[in-house]
Amino acid sequence: MKKWTLLLGLVLVLALFTACGGGEPAATDTPIPTQVPTTAAAPTQEPTAEPALGEIEPIAITEITDITWLWTELIETEPASQSVVADSVNYTLVFQQDNSFNYQADCNFGSGGYSESNGELNFELGPITLAECGPDSLHDQYLVLLASVTGYGTRDGRLVLIISDGAAQMVFDNGGPAEAPEADSDNCSGIQLSSVNIDTTGLPDSWQSHCKPSTPYDNSQPPGPTGMPEHVLLTFGVEDPQDMLPDDPQLYIIPVEAYMQQWEANGDLTITTNVEQLKNLLVAQPTPFPISGMPVLPPIYAFNDLAVQGEYLDISMGGGLRFVGRFAQDFNPVTNDGLFYVFQGFTSDGVYLISFVYPVTSEALPSIEDISDEELLQMEADLEGYLAAKAEELNAFSPSDWEPDLTTLDAVIKSLEFDYEAPEPSTAPRLTNIKWQWTELIEIDPAGQSVVPNPENYVLIF
Repeated sequence: MKKWTLLLGLVLVLALFTACGGGEPAATDTPIPTQVPTTAAAPTQEPTAEPALGEIEPIAITEITDITWLWTELIETEPASQSVVADSVNYTLVFQQDNSFNYQADCNFGSGGYSESNGELNFELGPITLAECGPDSLHDQYLVLLASVTGYGTRDGRLVLIISDGAAQMVFDNGGPAEAPEADSDNCSGIQLSSVNIDTTGLPDSWQSHCKPSTPYDNSQPPGPTGMPEHVLLTFGVEDPQDMLPDDPQLYIIPVEAYMQQWEANGDLTITTNVEQLKNLLVAQPTPFPISGMPVLPPIYAFNDLAVQGEYLDISMGGGLRFVGRFAQDFNPVTNDGLFYVFQGFTSDGVYLISFVYPVTSEALPSIEDISDEELLQMEADLEGYLAAKAEELNAFSPSDWEPDLTTLDAVIKSLEFDYEAPEPSTAPRLTNIKWQWTELIEIDPAGQSVVPNPENYVLIF
């Protein structure tokens, strides 16, 4: 079974490109066009000068979950029109209580995550099948509209999704209680969860594997943005991931392409940049190993100011690098507090990121209360020199000077095994990290097409 991840921003751009032959410049934050921006047939038009509409009433999100909603109408404001969806049973939406949703877009099926607050609503589309639904399908339009939802409410017992802050409304009828999704409980982003295995001999705690659902990108809360596609998480000594603390041991197996696309779709290149930095390190394998500034995923919102005991490792599933390091937000002496064994790598085909973080200590290092005034003065006078001296000191340690022994942790990550079916590579053109040059302006009313004489002077980079 295969899953593909749909980059939300590309859905909108591709829909616009299809309508205009690929030549019209597109902006993802413009209102929904009054003409369907795809080659698919529009819903049956029943235009009215001013659709007779009642007020949209607020409703709790819990009152619309676990219901199969059928898309029946599209109401647009400029010009005023009201369109009927003929095959509403093929365009469904189901809100789940865990902030995920499932949908059918004609012949394709997908899922994603949603965020809601005080009547505001945003969707983040996740994996979707990529069957070709035919020329009369509303598949593309449905996805474009869902991507542009900004709010919700009810009117006469029907669900109303507000598009682009009022440019349009999607109206849904209640199709009855939603059936439980027929999902493969053993499949987690292409990985057979039951096949995940790791040998933790020498570690004090047992491990558990979990399939973590996709969470939407969110940059509204400190210390920084969050959001991940569906992925596998291994916990150590913690059975419920919700009980896991930030400093607890953790191992992630994350689909790389889906992770990058999720953040790129929100204009954030953090994941893409870190992935590229890590790949470059693994190709170049610089010697000596860098003593700071190592890329780490998932993001840790503090600077890696110390990286020691660095090595490049071959593991059963691929390869990567490991180091002992810490992540600082301000100037601190090097102590036995806040040090971690960190492994960052990829499966041999680059499909999955493997991230393993485990706290370590050493009897050769002091605790914070045992730091001398002399060392504090040295750090304050020359922080860069202080950290370089500490890196040299810690690099002289043997693997057995650490607890757990670094060779034990190396053996753990080397033993990781899992079966998976790699998703087919996306054939859709990428939008981000490309210099787009404005070449044409196509107008509809009156019809016209203008050529930009110096396109190199008008560029756009997402």
